[in-house]
Amino acid sequence: MKRIKFIGLFILVFFYIFGPVFRPIGAWMDLIFVTSLMLSFYGVFVAKLKIPRYFSVFFILVFVFAYVLVSISMYPPTAQEDYIRVILIPIRILFTMYGGYVIVHLLSVNYETEYFVSLLKFIFISIVVHATIMAYQFYDPDFKELIYLYTSTGDYRGSNEYNFRMGGLTGNPGDSVLSVVQSLGIIIIPWIYKNVKAYWKILTILGGVLIFYSILICGRSGIWSTIIFLPASIYFSSDNKGIASLIKLVPKVLLFLGFFIAVLFLFDKTEADSPLNYALKRSLDTFLDYKESGSFDDHTVDVLTSHVFLPTDPITLLFGDGEHVVNTQFTRTLLSDIGFVRNIWSMGIFIAFLFWYPILYYTMIAFKLLKKYKPAGLLFCFSLIMLIFHAKESYLYVRMFLSIYSLMLCSLYHSIRKEYHQLN
Repeated sequence: MKRIKFIGLFILVFFYIFGPVFRPIGAWMDLIFVTSLMLSFYGVFVAKLKIPRYFSVFFILVFVFAYVLVSISMYPPTAQEDYIRVILIPIRILFTMYGGYVIVHLLSVNYETEYFVSLLKFIFISIVVHATIMAYQFYDPDFKELIYLYTSTGDYRGSNEYNFRMGGLTGNPGDSVLSVVQSLGIIIIPWIYKNVKAYWKILTILGGVLIFYSILICGRSGIWSTIIFLPASIYFSSDNKGIASLIKLVPKVLLFLGFFIAVLFLFDKTEADSPLNYALKRSLDTFLDYKESGSFDDHTVDVLTSHVFLPTDPITLLFGDGEHVVNTQFTRTLLSDIGFVRNIWSMGIFIAFLFWYPILYYTMIAFKLLKKYKPAGLLFCFSLIMLIFHAKESYLYVRMFLSIYSLMLCSLYHSIRKEYHQLN
């Protein structure tokens, strides 16, 4: 019975995080959204769960996108599907968050005091399973084509991306968002490792290696996310946060760096014209260039720097322009991928701030509660990752990441509420 319950909960968490969009049917056939709707139905009508108080901050997004609706109505080429897409954004966000709340409730009922470690295990296994799908796609193009047949529109930016960047169940050749989402599986390892038995420790390390491999065949952003935030995660997961913890952190970081250097040398052993060589060369290009020349220069940083520009027109700066919400494809006039820049051009500086506010708010809340509640450490890391990479492209409230973020936020809320009930 326990095994059946475990499998059932895992399937629920997996599709809540990685549920594909069946694009040949339509963008509305999104299994993450469908799973969230099912969870919400259960939460409201079966478990009788009230909407938690921390949701109030996110209701501001309803106002944000109501404003966006008015804005795009002033742009004549706006089509009916554009209105539908904008209306569905806050609906998707709120239902996804409530779905995460229901999952945390189910885990707290079934695992009680161990619910948080159990939640991290389910997230970790889900990411490992998705990493396995990505790895198998890399070595079996027929399997990749079978997955993409149901999850892709067939519109790829180039043959190199299709052949050497794996997208798993996303249906797109591996991208920045997916690589960062995969990296979250490595970032949570310290929290799992210290709370499980020996055999789980071994499985966790092996799973971490597989996840890192999936990042290498997906995109470089996940590498940077891992390098920056794995040490932070190790530190925040320690019981005593201070100088002693920082000293203990050094050998663990050196061990990871040793593993990463070994990956760089593995590149030299791959055949020059092999698919693995092409995949590694693209993901590791910055580090490989440094290895060869001693010069640490990332072309992505140079490109992003050229994408930082604000509207010179005061009207656009203050109120935004609906064109930049609707016209985002090849004919777009705003030639910047940076999330913050696109938000300002699309919504205006004040509405853009309201769009950012919920994540900024819970970044500060998580920071204040770092020493008191376990989920706060990971929520703080995930908030920073979302904000930092939003400076590269649109990351706030994106699929997959929002699911994992919601689970961390709900876990923090559950921990606070649990302590409050114990005290009263």
